[in-house]
Amino acid sequence: MEFWGNQQLAGVGALKTLENEHGEIKSMRTSTNFLRQSIASKLLTHIIKQANLRSYKKLSLETGTMDAFLSAQ
Repeated sequence: MEFWGNQQLAGVGALKTLENEHGEIKSMRTSTNFLRQSIASKLLTHIIKQANLRSYKKLSLETGTMDAFLSAQ
């Protein structure tokens, strides 16, 4: 999923099917030029809508195991 602003890539996100009713948010990134402009919020809202359209009953957030991911865990 991509979000564009002023003909520039503002952010991207990914949703993966794990099982028929379970999806996972794989990645979300906001371009530097669009920080603090609610791009992440818009991406997350879109991903959740897509998960609902796919009839997911469970949506997980992918987290790594490194220290940088502790807040997400």
